[in-house]
Amino acid sequence: MNTKLNKSKGFTLVELAIALLIIGILLSSLLAPLSTQVQLERTKSTKETLEKPKQALMGFAISNNGRIPCADTNGDGVENSPCTSTEGELPYATLGLGQKDAWSHHLRYRFDASVVVTTVSTSTLSNLRIVDSTGADLTDTGINSPY
Repeated sequence: MNTKLNKSKGFTLVELAIALLIIGILLSSLLAPLSTQVQLERTKSTKETLEKPKQALMGFAISNNGRIPCADTNGDGVENSPCTSTEGELPYATLGLGQKDAWSHHLRYRFDASVVVTTVSTSTLSNLRIVDSTGADLTDTGINSPY
């Protein structure tokens, strides 16, 4: 009896395993820089997000006679009244802002009660000017005081 060995024309299990291992190594080397890029983008986004509360707090203080908002301690986004704590979450609803950073963390807020201005003198308001970084006026003659 003349038996011929039936050889199939395909890949062995070892060859497939090696090919998958090489593909896995290549993919992991491509995903590491992608992960770094995502982190850099989130960092950039969060830096931009943190600039908005700074501007909103200054605007709030100007329109509320120098008063800054109290911290939000119950998570509703509205400043607590009366102020029970100098630390909590940013009162994002009071300031008209988003509530989280790029990593979905709540923005924390803390102020030093010893430097909070509760009243602003009328002479300060009548001489208030808004200028750009070069010192040039952004308003015609400053802000007119109602006092």
